[in-house]
Amino acid sequence: MSLHSIKVLTCGNHPKINGGITSVISQIRSYDWKQQNIDMDFIPTYYGGNAVNKTMGFIIAYLQLVFRFITNKPDIVHVHMSYKGSFYRASIIQRLSKKFGIKTIIHLHGSTFKDWFDSIDKAEQDKVKYLFESANATIVLGDKWYKIVRDIAPKANLTILNNAVHISEKNASWDDNCFKVLFMGVLIERKGVSDLIEAAKILKEQNRLGNIRIVIAGTGSDEDFLKKKVSDYCLENFVEFAGWVSGDLKEKYYLDSQMLVLPSYNEGLPVAILEAMSYGMPIISTNVGDIELAVKDSENGYLINPGDIDAIAKCIDLISSSKDKYCRMANKSKQLARSLFSDKVFFDKLITIYTQ
Repeated sequence: MSLHSIKVLTCGNHPKINGGITSVISQIRSYDWKQQNIDMDFIPTYYGGNAVNKTMGFIIAYLQLVFRFITNKPDIVHVHMSYKGSFYRASIIQRLSKKFGIKTIIHLHGSTFKDWFDSIDKAEQDKVKYLFESANATIVLGDKWYKIVRDIAPKANLTILNNAVHISEKNASWDDNCFKVLFMGVLIERKGVSDLIEAAKILKEQNRLGNIRIVIAGTGSDEDFLKKKVSDYCLENFVEFAGWVSGDLKEKYYLDSQMLVLPSYNEGLPVAILEAMSYGMPIISTNVGDIELAVKDSENGYLINPGDIDAIAKCIDLISSSKDKYCRMANKSKQLARSLFSDKVFFDKLITIYTQ
């Protein structure tokens, strides 16, 4: 590494925005970069609320970027993006950075990016291709996303950087009296929480819900719809809505639960799965995005197809009814988290990307 500090400016979600991208940005911001001779700064470029708030927030961020580029120019701008409006903000930031001779990293977080890309016209697709190919580096979350972006932008400088988490020394554990199935995330349609409630209904009808409790930790646009569904199915005694949790409260929910279920229809590599694995929890998840990098079918959980409600119910029953199976899968999750998804591996690679 050179003797002078590398100045990196990160752009992305405001800390008050709920979701996995915000978690990754917070993880990056909290690292001790000074020990690596890197000066890390952050300007939020996406705010929640209505369209006016979002637009005004980005205009303010853009002016802050211009001022920063003039007064204390960074070496690298690290832009986090997903799709739709996030792409257009990333494009504007990248063009501005290039005008000032600043190198850019585009960090793609997956989710419904591919569906969105397929839905836009050729002229817009060409803009996406240009964004990836003109960036100094484009970060993707795994092998599947590498192939998707490579097909879009053959000349892009792609690198895979798996999401990662701090590996807790604490572990979730079997409870003879209550088996808690946890969902952790934003309550929107693509997360498939409705399918989890449908699976709980099936288990109840089969008299297999027993001591199983579903804990839904999150907020979002589908919250009222999901609560009504629970009420309509008379599942109030079996399903708890915990609201959005973070920090110590989030850890408490992981440690008090036995298993994580994520029935999403689109994902990158969800932080919630990696966090649950770091606490030694079996995982039931749909096989979308690069989740198969973390969830090994029949080893530390089960991979199912999106929308397969019967499979969700069956897999919950298989794990909750066998302490031996639970313990074996829990131990495997912890082992995989340590070997593949520790934050040390993540930061070592990110430092290499910055210095190169």
